[in-house]
Amino acid sequence: ATCRVARSNPLRYLSVPSGVMLSMTARHIEHLGRQHRPTGTALLERGRGGVVRVLGGPGTGKSSLLVNTAVEHIAAGADPESVLLLTGSARLRVQVRAEITARLLGAGGSGVVREPLVRTVHSYAFALLRLAAQRNGDPPPRLVTSAEQDGIVRELLAGDLEDGPNSSVGWPEQLWPALSTAGFATELRDLMARCTERGVDPLALQRLGRSARRPEWVAAGRFAQAYEQIMLLRSAVGMAAPQATIPALGAAELVGAALEALGADVDLLAAERGRISLLLVDDGQHLDPQAARLVRVLAARAGLTVIAGDPDQSVFGYRGADPELLRDDTHPAITLNQSHRCAPTVASAISGVAQRLPGVAATRELVGNADAGEGSVSVRLAASVHAENTYIADALRRAHLVDGIAWSEMAVIVRSVPRVGTALARALQAAGVPVRSTGPEVVLAQQPAVAALLTVLAATAAGDVNDDGALALLTGPIGRVDPVALRQLRRALRRADGSTPPRSFGDLLVGAIDREPAGLFAEHAKPLRRLRSVLTAARRSADSGAD
Repeated sequence: ATCRVARSNPLRYLSVPSGVMLSMTARHIEHLGRQHRPTGTALLERGRGGVVRVLGGPGTGKSSLLVNTAVEHIAAGADPESVLLLTGSARLRVQVRAEITARLLGAGGSGVVREPLVRTVHSYAFALLRLAAQRNGDPPPRLVTSAEQDGIVRELLAGDLEDGPNSSVGWPEQLWPALSTAGFATELRDLMARCTERGVDPLALQRLGRSARRPEWVAAGRFAQAYEQIMLLRSAVGMAAPQATIPALGAAELVGAALEALGADVDLLAAERGRISLLLVDDGQHLDPQAARLVRVLAARAGLTVIAGDPDQSVFGYRGADPELLRDDTHPAITLNQSHRCAPTVASAISGVAQRLPGVAATRELVGNADAGEGSVSVRLAASVHAENTYIADALRRAHLVDGIAWSEMAVIVRSVPRVGTALARALQAAGVPVRSTGPEVVLAQQPAVAALLTVLAATAAGDVNDDGALALLTGPIGRVDPVALRQLRRALRRADGSTPPRSFGDLLVGAIDREPAGLFAEHAKPLRRLRSVLTAARRSADSGAD
């Protein structure tokens, strides 16, 4: 399905130093406070209290309403440091902070604040931990990087695989072949992160595994327990040093650690509650249970708490997100239905689809923006994937060449970028349509060039390359051997070896890298020579002490 939407110019944000905020006179309040103000916002005026929910679909102005609320309270005399706006991502944090600052700068006056008005949930949790450490005279907190955490997990898994049935973790035997794979390490790290976000500690995970008769969950709980002990031991070494830090924390552990710090230090909790008089939360549907608990703790004494979001947009449930705060009917709600992005025809189509979803929600009835034009929606059924890609490319080219729409104002949305988007991007590029993919980022260690470099470094440190490393280098960006050439090389090495029974391809490949067998064709020997030259250069560099 394709939609063509006439849209207004995007917001342009003014780049201003984050420490600069402005005081405003009463004359500016009416000018800023009445702009684009939906009905029901009297609940958000200064002097009001309690928790207010702001519910609305995409593009209905939830974030703008939070910005307006922050600006109005500061304009009415509230201390800027008493306003805290929590967002779901660092990108939104920068945009919202710049918009608030620009709005206040445009009204005149000057002032300085020490605390940022806008933070992500994890950024605020980290600031709390740093403040708690400072109050207790402890070293500052430290975030463990994904690469560092991945390395520790894989090192522990390698030890479990080496110990086999004697491992203290006790992985089920059917999982042993997976312990050495990068995919298993990634999934295990993700499981530990999701458990942490939901407040499930290693012992609770073990109990859950026993009750559900899932031995892999029990083993994962034991592994998480061992991981915590390892991290504590790593931080305990050299704690007396000036550069020492408290145990390194992963991103998923920050909010839980912040809650523990608030629970252990009553004065810290009282100071935070006394400082924050206006708490604003954007994208409340993306909060996990731990983050929602942190919001509740802060909102218990805040003058006014505003939680904005859309329960229908809670798409991160697999990461622990739960829109429970938005569904709490004990608090009043402001519902936004006016879409500022969609033309009327597009808004009507979206509302029609949304009405078919289970449950009832007032936010599903969107009213289009008449200033965006009438808009259009069309549905096409293609006979094949090739026909679908061809139609999409043709529609984009016509929009650019006939209607004069810039390439940068077009978008193609697919169900899955890895499964569908790659082939579609190739088809669009072949048709002369420029493409910039916004798929999920790949971990640095999994980038082909980086993975090859790490394999070379591991082989240099070990003194020799192993079977798996040799095969990875051969099929990676150094060897550049495709499946057909790999099969031909395997046959050529076995013919040259002549062993009965034939040796494994891994052994033959490692031997061929060390010493090229006689009788190999040039096309078979060329990738082996590239590998040999790279490994030789790495060994020579290591022996000479060069970086």
